[in-house]
Amino acid sequence: MRVSKLALLLLAPTGAGCQMPEPPGELVGDYAISALLTENTCGSDALPLASTLSYRAELRRDGATGYWLIGAPPANQGVLTSAGRFTFAREERFMVSDEAQAVDPELAELDPLTLYGYDPFDPEGQAANGDEPCTLIVRESIEGSVLSEGRFDGDSGADVALEGTNTIAMSATRDSECHRVLISAGGPFEELPCAATYELSGELISAEE
Repeated sequence: MRVSKLALLLLAPTGAGCQMPEPPGELVGDYAISALLTENTCGSDALPLASTLSYRAELRRDGATGYWLIGAPPANQGVLTSAGRFTFAREERFMVSDEAQAVDPELAELDPLTLYGYDPFDPEGQAANGDEPCTLIVRESIEGSVLSEGRFDGDSGADVALEGTNTIAMSATRDSECHRVLISAGGPFEELPCAATYELSGELISAEE
């Protein structure tokens, strides 16, 4: 199953083209990830997410810098500590237009432009009417630990698995008026701010280049 670009920023491969760039750092582990959705306070109309996901991800490192790689490089950069704790995060902003509508969760190749009818990168784009604009911040984070015997050090890879959480949080900017996007006003959001969380477990496939 493909994944919504809006919902899972860190899970979307960003590489393109015929020549594959070299991935950064050294391989810690290549994992088969299973993700279970445990909550979605935004509501399924505003944030359509699959209840389960399966994908492969590489965890890589260069000193204290960690890399979360799915598909082709570039990887998402974050922190990987000597104890095996990792943190990755990305953030995007976009404006919600009055044409925003509930989305069929089966339509899995959606981005903010398709979902909310507004292109945040178009300088000519504007809200649909004279109302105060509603600009949302979408912040996705992946946090967890490599599970290994003893400490995680520079001479050994992950020898068991990993576990963690993938959280997608949505909130309005301070100068936004977003009441109209709530269900109580006829919009798709159950509440704002809101968040959805996946519990992650990873089975080690390989710890070698």
